[in-house]
Amino acid sequence: MDDLLPILHRPPEKSLWTDGDFEKMSWHDNHVHAISLQSFDGGGRDRFLLDLDYIVEWVKPAPPDRAFSFWVCPATLVFHGATHLSADFDTGSYTLQPTLLEIQRSTPSGRGTRRWRLDGHCLQYEIDAAGYVQYLRRAPIWSPSPELPLDVRGSVCFDETAYSA
Repeated sequence: MDDLLPILHRPPEKSLWTDGDFEKMSWHDNHVHAISLQSFDGGGRDRFLLDLDYIVEWVKPAPPDRAFSFWVCPATLVFHGATHLSADFDTGSYTLQPTLLEIQRSTPSGRGTRRWRLDGHCLQYEIDAAGYVQYLRRAPIWSPSPELPLDVRGSVCFDETAYSA
């Protein structure tokens, strides 16, 4: 069966990404399985975490097929030094599964933070944060859908350990 899988053309160059990699990253159609808010002492250590399926490669269909397939990694995205969270979660959509379309960032403020805007289906978050770290928790998994089933990806998880290649 594995010999029938599409080839992963561009394996991730690394499994731990930071806001310094922002220009190289895309979160389009990344499914969000869970969020976590971790409040410590209000002294800049608060965190906003997402458990998501990070698409590392879109696979073009071979004719006559028209549907893309995907190489996906279960991932934890952590915004650190988080403050001023605003959220809009729209459950009136055709699905309850939140999906990111893009993440935008502002220029740095005088406090060394940026305003991050996460837009998608069923969700919109805005948060001030110093930056982020994203951990790819497993090697890429081929999927006919951008969302990995829980029995493949594992349960909801906020583990901050990147896989080793």
